Amino acid sequence: MRDDSDKLLQARGLVQTGQCELTKLVLVRALQSGAGDAAAPMCQLLSQILLQTGQKEPALHYAERAIASNPEDPDLLVHHSNVL
Repeated sequence: MRDDSDKLLQARGLVQTGQCELTKLVLVRALQSGAGDAAAPMCQLLSQILLQTGQKEPALHYAERAIASNPEDPDLLVHHSNVL
């Protein structure tokens, strides 16, 4: 689980430096290897990046995946509605 948190922190740092493509790669790899408790925030971050780069369909997929991981989180629900 610590590794998942580290990957999420790494991804957030990459976003702050404008490295969106590398961020997407880090997040997709982390999600493929099973992100555990970090899955919802990873999916949300990936969805935000995809939406900002004009990739609405994949953004929606990851927004829905985030909600599936944590359906009670109001931030995820708001993000999902923004993607729609």
